[in-house]
Amino acid sequence: MATITAGTTTITPALILNSDRTREAGNVLIEPIDSPEPYVSLAASKTPTQQLTALFLTRAEGQAALDLVSSGRVLDIVTDSIEFSCVKSGAATLDRASENRARWILTVEVREL
Repeated sequence: MATITAGTTTITPALILNSDRTREAGNVLIEPIDSPEPYVSLAASKTPTQQLTALFLTRAEGQAALDLVSSGRVLDIVTDSIEFSCVKSGAATLDRASENRARWILTVEVREL
C-alpha cells in the first residue's frame, strides 16, 4: 500500500502511477572560445528528482493530497518497492484522469533528501 506522509498526516492514494528518478550531474563544464577542450569541475551528482504521480478515487482525496504536498513540510513516500523522503521542488497539479471518469491524478515535482 502506498502512502504520502507529512508530519502526523498520512494520505493513501489508490495508486502511485510514477516515481521514476532522475539524477542530475553536479559537474560544471565551461567551454572557452579559444580551446577545443572544456574546463571541468567535477562534483558528485545531485540528489534524485522526480515527477511523482498518484491516483485518487475522489476529488476531495486529491485536494487533501495537493494541500499536504504544498504545505512546505518534508514528505515521506512509501510504495511497494521504494521508500524515500523528499520536498516539493516545483509545480503540483491536480487534474481529472479523463473527462468521463471521476478519478483524480496528482502530479508533483519533488527532490529527494
